[in-house]
Order: sequence, then structure tokens, then C-alpha cells
Amino acid sequence: MVHPIISAILSLIISGLGQVINGEVKRGIILFVLAVVMASLAALVFKNWIVTILIGLLLFMLLMMRM
Repeated sequence: MVHPIISAILSLIISGLGQVINGEVKRGIILFVLAVVMASLAALVFKNWIVTILIGLLLFMLLMMRM
């Protein structure tokens, strides 16, 4: 098992990578796919990139609290 700080940093870089490194491959892939889908939908709805990033981060944090 990798140190939790390293996992957190990896997850900040690429969503779900920390879970994959810790052996939770299925959860990591699900998180990555959901992050890509949410970011894509936000980019389609909101043309302003700052709003897109904020909405994506908010949705991702809400998703992480539910898991």
C-alpha cells in the first residue's frame, strides 16, 4: 500500500489514480470515467472555463463524499 499523501497527490493530478495505485482498480477507473464525463458535460453547458472548473470540482467532491 502506498502512503496516503502520495495517493492523494496522484488523485489530484489524475482523478482515480490514487485508488488504482492502492489496488482499488475498479473504483479508480469509475472515478476517472465519472470525472471525465462531468467535465465534458460542464464544458458543454458552461462556456466560461472558470465556471466549468468550479462546477467540476464541486461535483467531484460531492461524489467523493458519497463513496
